[in-house]
Amino acid sequence: MRGLNEKERALRAFAFCSYQQTPCIIITRGDTPPPVLLEEAASRRIPVLGTPMVTTRLTARISNYLEDKLAPETLQHGVLVDVYGIGILIIGSSGIGKSETGLELIKRGHRLVADDAVVIRQISDDYLVGSAPPLLQNLIEIRGLGVLNAMTLFGAGAVRTHKRISMVVHLEAWRDNHAYDRLGIETETMKILDIELPKVTVPVRPGRNLAVIVEVAAMNFRLKGMGLDAAKQFAAELEQMIAAQSEGSA
Repeated sequence: MRGLNEKERALRAFAFCSYQQTPCIIITRGDTPPPVLLEEAASRRIPVLGTPMVTTRLTARISNYLEDKLAPETLQHGVLVDVYGIGILIIGSSGIGKSETGLELIKRGHRLVADDAVVIRQISDDYLVGSAPPLLQNLIEIRGLGVLNAMTLFGAGAVRTHKRISMVVHLEAWRDNHAYDRLGIETETMKILDIELPKVTVPVRPGRNLAVIVEVAAMNFRLKGMGLDAAKQFAAELEQMIAAQSEGSA
């Protein structure tokens, strides 16, 4: 409005404030709003705010904030941990050992995000972020011990407030007659909100170190992201060996 005369400024101020759903007016670059705009805004009870930021940066920040606050949200029963920088959601039936696995992972240097209840928000088309409800932040419940504060026990480095969810580990009771995937070629997914996440099913029985299995799942997920899939490589080499033997015996 700097290059406008008084009449044009008054008309522009009226136009700014005439929209019925105008929540506020923000003046960027630290500029001083013209008195005519302040008067018109005051008459309509529209707050006028100021910021030293440029318009493009302010618009980007507001857009990111609104996307975060207005994102679709759901509540998932499970444990969310940060393992080697990979956000892993551990799910399974009650009493299967999710919290105990999370506790062992914390002892091994990884970080707890949420236990028992995980608030999941869809920030974008391929981005899920999990966090703990405010009442449960930093807390983990272990049967026989009760509710524990992970930050008090293990330090501030053992927890974090939120984390992007990259994969799901499903703990289930071991079934003797079930044919589990031995090679890891089969790909499972789990849909949360509108996003399909890779899922690994881990059968649970006495003697299995679940924390180590989750660690290896995280490392394997990272390797697959780099194009290194041990299961597919093994299957390809096995097929080549069988083909070579078939040609030799022909």
